[in-house]
Amino acid sequence: MGSDVNCVDRLPIQGSAAGELRSRLRLGRLAQSDSPACDSAAIRLQRLPGGYLLSLRLGREKTERRVRSINDASTWTESWLEPIVNERASVTPANRSGENVGTPTGGAQPEPTQATPTSYLTFGVGPEFTLGSNEAVFLGPAIFGQYRVVPPIWFGLNVGYGWQLADARERRLLRASVLAGPAWDLAPRLSFTPGIGIGIYSGRMLDPTSTTGQSMHMGGGYFELTTRATYELGNRWSVSGALGGRWYAITSKGKLVTVQTEDDSDEATSSPGTVSMPSEVPLLEFTTTFDVCYRFGGAP
Repeated sequence: MGSDVNCVDRLPIQGSAAGELRSRLRLGRLAQSDSPACDSAAIRLQRLPGGYLLSLRLGREKTERRVRSINDASTWTESWLEPIVNERASVTPANRSGENVGTPTGGAQPEPTQATPTSYLTFGVGPEFTLGSNEAVFLGPAIFGQYRVVPPIWFGLNVGYGWQLADARERRLLRASVLAGPAWDLAPRLSFTPGIGIGIYSGRMLDPTSTTGQSMHMGGGYFELTTRATYELGNRWSVSGALGGRWYAITSKGKLVTVQTEDDSDEATSSPGTVSMPSEVPLLEFTTTFDVCYRFGGAP
């Protein structure tokens, strides 16, 4: 070769996996050429859950493709650039607008799909701790599901059941909400998904310290804000943590049900009935969760 700088060294490569791609290309056919033609192209390789997004830019035209591995990205890059480097063919506008530019040889071939991040579904389960504006503390299990779509937006469901701690009265609350928001990949394995949603709840309060057997039922709706960070462990497993808040803006009055009363003669008399009482649900609630998650769909 007439120069110590080969085509791979000339090629501008960006993205979170740029270094790995350049190292792999140095072992391939492009490294055997010192053609300056690589200066006219720009490559970007970005990590995504379960794969990579490979982009080639030539002038004003851009071609993208979803690939599964660094080897696949290297194979496609060589296939795209060899006609330019060898000056045996030109990259036509049709080729550069997204059609296949040659067929990769050797190794596993990437799937012929448009290069946008694949949609996938994530389920997680874990404990949720909440603190209400009325100083009520709840602890219980929570389940969430996130469906990530393209452009990077997600929507999902959040379901939880909590018991109140450190109170003589026993309170239980079941809730469910639907949420949506943007999704960002902050690092190769780290994603950030804030969201906003609306939900409904149903609760019950028992007072075992009362001389009357009483239970109160309440229900209504709430608005929810959440922000979740997820770290990919590999093999579709991940862990996540979330912080959020709920505003119980639609709160019904509770029904206080008196089951039995006792008079001074210690004789029990049955006097069932109902009376409206203020709801025992806090106006505001602050939440934190930690979840173990599994992903369905997307590249493995």
